Amino acid sequence: MIRQRKQITRHLYKELAVVMCMLTLMISGCAAPQLTETRCISNIDKQQAVAAADQVLAGMHFRFETIDEQRGILRARALPAAQFFELWRADNVTGKQAFEANIHSIRRTATIQITEENKRICIDCTVTVHRLSRPEPLDVSQMRAFSIFAREKSDITRIEYQRQEEPVRWIDLGRDSKLEAEIINLIIRNLQKGTEG
Repeated sequence: MIRQRKQITRHLYKELAVVMCMLTLMISGCAAPQLTETRCISNIDKQQAVAAADQVLAGMHFRFETIDEQRGILRARALPAAQFFELWRADNVTGKQAFEANIHSIRRTATIQITEENKRICIDCTVTVHRLSRPEPLDVSQMRAFSIFAREKSDITRIEYQRQEEPVRWIDLGRDSKLEAEIINLIIRNLQKGTEG
């Protein structure tokens, strides 16, 4: 009887481990990133679309680097991602993005391209994400102990000190398709409200 219970328990633990591995893979996003489609709307002119895009990005607290109405380009400066206490911010679309933004230093840059095609206005959005990378701090106490007991300065000491001087840099994490889709949807919604009213 006890032997059967142990076998059943082992079997359940194995099944639980497999299920946990599958859930981890699904949550981590093993699928390829999806690119956002360009959306088109009719009965709108380019200036209205630029104004709506300006309003949406400003509402998300993006600050503009360039707004070119003639070419239909709006480029926003890099925006640090919202933290958990910034309830008024809307740049974290999913829970995963909010979680990442609270653990790492994340910034997003948005560019909107508005074009005319067949008497329709088409809106395309590109959001790139970057994460701040800092070199790991060097444990100075260990280096001092090493230099006290070492008879002569070795290459190891020089390598460690060089590693400490690595610059802080932003690592490109690719595009944020969920935020791109959200921005385009908000612009389309604003344009549709404007034509109805």
